[in-house]
Amino acid sequence: METIISYDRSLQTSLKSSLDRDHWKYVMDQWDQKNHKAAILGTLDYINREAVNKYGNPEKTEFKIPHGSIIIEIKITDTEFIVNAPFLGLPEGPKVPLLRQIAQLNFHPLKLSNVALENDRLTFEYKGPVDTCEPYKVYDILSEITYYADNHDDEFIKKFNAKRLYDPEVIFYDAQTVEKSWERFNAIVKECKDYIVHFETKRLPYFVWDIVSITLRKIEYYLSPQGFLRFELEKNVNDMMNQNLNINDKINRGKEFIEKLSTYDRKSFEADLYKPVIFVPYKTSSSLENVKKSLESNLSRFNEEYNRQDLLGAAFTGLYAIYDLFYIYDMQDDIRICLETALESSQGKTYSEACTIYKSTFDQIQSGNFNNNAFVTSRSDNKDNNDARSGGGFFKKIFGN
Repeated sequence: METIISYDRSLQTSLKSSLDRDHWKYVMDQWDQKNHKAAILGTLDYINREAVNKYGNPEKTEFKIPHGSIIIEIKITDTEFIVNAPFLGLPEGPKVPLLRQIAQLNFHPLKLSNVALENDRLTFEYKGPVDTCEPYKVYDILSEITYYADNHDDEFIKKFNAKRLYDPEVIFYDAQTVEKSWERFNAIVKECKDYIVHFETKRLPYFVWDIVSITLRKIEYYLSPQGFLRFELEKNVNDMMNQNLNINDKINRGKEFIEKLSTYDRKSFEADLYKPVIFVPYKTSSSLENVKKSLESNLSRFNEEYNRQDLLGAAFTGLYAIYDLFYIYDMQDDIRICLETALESSQGKTYSEACTIYKSTFDQIQSGNFNNNAFVTSRSDNKDNNDARSGGGFFKKIFGN
């Protein structure tokens, strides 16, 4: 328990985004020239040109694009931008509990779209004049609809017996990959439980927050699960970051969820293990600058702990920082390789060795010069400080001393 946790490379062969960042200037130029229809179509190409070409009509005015378990219906006229996404059918039994949840969605968090009921079908909708649909707004409309529709359908089906309107267009993994994923999923959860016991025995309870938060992001990185498992992972990640909860509640909720994962049903696990066809990416597209910006807070904490030889705290702050970047971003290849090399190189290493690896990794990101064979895994002037403070790692950055 005095070493860094294991590493499992993501099942995804590529973590790059479908967003075409180079196309955005063209989109904004069209908008500035008041070519509103062209700007909207350009925004669709920016999001996912392959899907636009595959699922649109020859005139590029109407589209029916699959995204997970929904289909996004888009219509662009000379005057209007219209989006519909049939969501769910009402259950045969009690309908009020589901409709209450829909009403809550419409109140918050939906800001641009809304869910309407017609003929026992719930549909996400947006309709507006093209000259009010500037590119950022178009992206936000489609992102909002795809995220909340795909994020809540499995939840509402499971909780309220809502009816699925479409079978998701997905790519399933082969039997060998599924078997290995199930084994590693259970091993990851068990490893987390072992570290929880270790930190509680050592009277370092705040590190329980660290290991649970890291483990949730690690599972998402490794498996990229879909369906209800993805919904539950995201919910618990948000709970662990919720500033309105006190620390004991965060830790207890995290431990309860890890315990729940340790008894997770294999059939449910396999049902949520697939690669969906996606139109709007779930995550932000990475660039060196936005990755550096997202790293700032964690890097400041890492350097502070590292410089005062709090190697236990620095190691977990560094590990958290890397998995958090993968949780936030669809990652470009050069940064992905840098971060994955750090994770692979640091697994099983002492805190001192891991800190040296993470420091090299963060230095490479700050400079933009990547040399993934440059890690030195030992440093004679560092000693592991396993008697570090009773609260630390990323947790201390959030909650203070």
